[in-house]
Amino acid sequence: MQILQSHIDVYKSLFRGREDVYAVRWEKDGRSGYMPAYKVDWEDYNRYKSSGGTFSGYTKKEYLPFNDTVVKEHFLGKTTIGIYPLLPDNTSFFIAADFDEANWQESILKLHKVCWNVELPAVIERSRSGNGGHLWLFFEENIPAFQSRKIMFQLLLQSGIISKFEKEPSFDRLFVYCLPLHI
Repeated sequence: MQILQSHIDVYKSLFRGREDVYAVRWEKDGRSGYMPAYKVDWEDYNRYKSSGGTFSGYTKKEYLPFNDTVVKEHFLGKTTIGIYPLLPDNTSFFIAADFDEANWQESILKLHKVCWNVELPAVIERSRSGNGGHLWLFFEENIPAFQSRKIMFQLLLQSGIISKFEKEPSFDRLFVYCLPLHI
């Protein structure tokens, strides 16, 4: 499969976040998650570990930067990556609402309709499990995270997904610090 630079550029124009670090997906013993990508001298780390050290306590590791090569490897399916969208100044270029449970499709479509009614283009993505989805809002400029949360909560209120006293079971949480699209 050929990955064009234009594809990488579009991806990076939407999923703008920290460039000094990115996340990689891991799986072990039936569990999975994301962690920062590091440059590590594995021989040195193994010596450290053999004396009782842990990876979290290992200080000779460096973050790997988010760049075009990393995105290309993600597109090719060689690794699953994510970005850290919360910038050091507590702003971000996007926010996502996470939906799970039995009626997630109905709920996410209600929110999508409200977004379009107020002229906020929104994108829906099915989650990795297939049993939920995310609704994404992208901003032209980075905005304070508290403002993006206020915007999304107002849209959730207007759609009837949450009220001042309760929420629909399918709405789980907001991501301002999330990992984007599973390719």
